[in-house]
Amino acid sequence: MRCSLAAVLLGLAAATTATSQIPISCPPDESVPSDYASYAFTLKQALNFDFVSGSAVAAAQLCDAGGALVNNALGTSGAATWGIVPSPDAPEETLGYVASTLIVRAPAGFLEELNDQLNDSSSLLYHPKDALVQQVVQQIDDRFNVTLSDH
Repeated sequence: MRCSLAAVLLGLAAATTATSQIPISCPPDESVPSDYASYAFTLKQALNFDFVSGSAVAAAQLCDAGGALVNNALGTSGAATWGIVPSPDAPEETLGYVASTLIVRAPAGFLEELNDQLNDSSSLLYHPKDALVQQVVQQIDDRFNVTLSDH
């Protein structure tokens, strides 16, 4: 039985900044083609990197949901979460916390479409059928565009 991300976030109030800046790896999917791109989604403060790197449950749920949220948005299959890293696009000095970036490998050529969907709350991105994916989508920080990652 999966624990809901909402339940994990309730524990955030007790969490303090802690951990490290080491990327969180998701189980590799060897079937992801090499012509895929790595799309980077910056997450809101509730899923800041210190919290996620200290919560195996939150990290596992993000790994589980990343590919599904992109597959839903693009109407594709085969997207997979690469991992979670400290955000290079959201400066800690400005935000007051280390933002997490969810890296998802998916078919190349969809950066503009993903950004269009990020800015349109009626888009497929915001309407997944899976409850966990819906919870993760609600934690994407739309102040930051989806970017391409080197990962």
